[in-house]
Amino acid sequence: MPNSPQREITKFLAIGTSTGMTPEQRKEYMLSEITATMQLYLDGKIDQFWHRYDGKGVIFVMTTASKEEAEILLRSLPLGVVGVLNFELIPIGPLRPINALLEAAQKTAG
Repeated sequence: MPNSPQREITKFLAIGTSTGMTPEQRKEYMLSEITATMQLYLDGKIDQFWHRYDGKGVIFVMTTASKEEAEILLRSLPLGVVGVLNFELIPIGPLRPINALLEAAQKTAG
């Protein structure tokens, strides 16, 4: 596969950090936040979701057409709208050494 096209990045690790919520905000927004997050999961935009054990937020593995789409989706979540959850987006993809191994295996097999 030496001539295979470069993969377009469509997966992102979204690391969410809370700016802090009052008990009132938690009570007001968490149900709608969970509902909206589950809808993104059902829509195929969030593949995995994790709680940060340091208590600072959440981590999502997302599949979107672009970084901009991921940003828009995350900012549209209830906690993003009120500004108490911010995300860092990191593009992720398959390990590159796997390609080299496949190419070497094809050369030895052919």
